[in-house]
Amino acid sequence: MLTSLARINHSLITLGHPGLMIRLFDDDMITEANLGRQLFAEAESGLNKATALINRINRFFGTNWKAIPHRYSKINLRKKPEFAAANITISCVDTVKARFEIAEIISAVSKEQDNTHYRPIYWMDFGNGEYTGQVILSTVGT
Repeated sequence: MLTSLARINHSLITLGHPGLMIRLFDDDMITEANLGRQLFAEAESGLNKATALINRINRFFGTNWKAIPHRYSKINLRKKPEFAAANITISCVDTVKARFEIAEIISAVSKEQDNTHYRPIYWMDFGNGEYTGQVILSTVGT
């Protein structure tokens, strides 16, 4: 998904658009189980996933996207609430509990940023099981 966003960003910039600003949240570390399956190299073992991915994209595409090596959670966002403000939030989490927390965060930000250009507009959630997957796109707010 991140590589696709980088390609979209490249096209937008080529067309004169300012492009996308991405913040990637992930508190997970790269383990041997991730090598190959998620296109991480052996040299990246032990690194934070968000940091490794964002550094790779920034080097290749010349972007200045940000890696946040923490969970997207209410506790972590208390320190930097502006990190929750985004027009589009894309999530790919393992649990219903995590999705409910994301919904609470987006809802709170929507109320705070209602009349600004940072207000949430869309939430795209990716989920998968062992043999299935789905993407749900929803609008945020009223």
